[in-house]
Amino acid sequence: MADVHSDDYYKVLGVGRSASEQEISKAYKKLAIKWHPDKNAQNREKAEENFKKVSEAYEVLSNKEKRQIYDQFGKQGLEGGMGGMGGMGGGFPGGGEGQRMNFAQAQNIFEAFFGGQDPFSMFGDDGMGGGMPRGGMPGGGPRMSFNMGGMPGGGMGGGFPSGMAEMLFSQMGGMPGGMPGGMGAGGGFGPNGMPTGPGRSPASAPYPDRPDVIPKGARVRLRNLTAAAHQNGKDGTIQNYDASRARYQVAINGDGETLSIKGANLLQLVGVTIRGVSSSPEYNNTKGSVVGFDGDGVQGRYHITTTTGKAVALKPANVIIEDGCRIWVGGLSKQELNGKQGKIVNFDQSTGRYTVQLANTQNQLVKLKPENVVL
Repeated sequence: MADVHSDDYYKVLGVGRSASEQEISKAYKKLAIKWHPDKNAQNREKAEENFKKVSEAYEVLSNKEKRQIYDQFGKQGLEGGMGGMGGMGGGFPGGGEGQRMNFAQAQNIFEAFFGGQDPFSMFGDDGMGGGMPRGGMPGGGPRMSFNMGGMPGGGMGGGFPSGMAEMLFSQMGGMPGGMPGGMGAGGGFGPNGMPTGPGRSPASAPYPDRPDVIPKGARVRLRNLTAAAHQNGKDGTIQNYDASRARYQVAINGDGETLSIKGANLLQLVGVTIRGVSSSPEYNNTKGSVVGFDGDGVQGRYHITTTTGKAVALKPANVIIEDGCRIWVGGLSKQELNGKQGKIVNFDQSTGRYTVQLANTQNQLVKLKPENVVL
């Protein structure tokens, strides 16, 4: 039986130490679906933690080389900030044993497992809505279309494996409004075919005031979409947030299109102040705007256009983000905070630290260095 609280990766997945690749994959699939935050809207924080633990265990045990190291030396053999682990390379390093995977990394593993798709966004790839055509379902409701492809070569490509839709629905306890068995009157579908929940559409719900939600009206750029890579680099504005699906309604600039996108696929285009650049001190205290980001978490670099028109690439440590922005935390030795989201309250010039309100049950306030904060 799986034990997500165990420190043993095999026990986390509920498999024996001699488990085959197929058994490990089967265990991961079941647990990842069970604990995915999109399936646990009422207890997202606990579900996210368990989802990350399951994903971390699978990332190691599904890789022959890492599994061999783990079997021989345990987690200590995989130390070094997880830098040697392909799925988490350059992630959120920190000393000591414990969980190192953040939600974005766990979600990437989840989508890769399902052939580049998130099975909870059954309406399109990469967390994008818009693939649920209307008409054709008994009772006049929207028609749901699934690609019931198999598993060529043992992989998960080609859409949902046979029976996946049924498995998802059975584990999700049906869809709002009485599905399966018809689209009852209790639920509805909002923009781009996203479910809205009983009797309320995202447009009518008040915009949530939460530390982990990008502010309404914020300018954003689409990024890290795989199956819909042609959308990457497009700019837009946050119009709304569907809390039941954890997706933003983004109005794309110039073409009148509105897409439903996960927060992990959005980069906020915000104002910043440059600091601490010893190699080019002339940039220090210069203001600019974020126009891009390359790399993984706090190890990455911002692409910034200054108010004088210069283009520079800087580490998070050299950038002060404006107040009110949603951020990710990483690179801390206090592992339980890595991968958390929060909102910047302010930056204290005298201490060189942000005050960040974390998105947890206490809305905890913490002091963080710039190098531990990233958009």
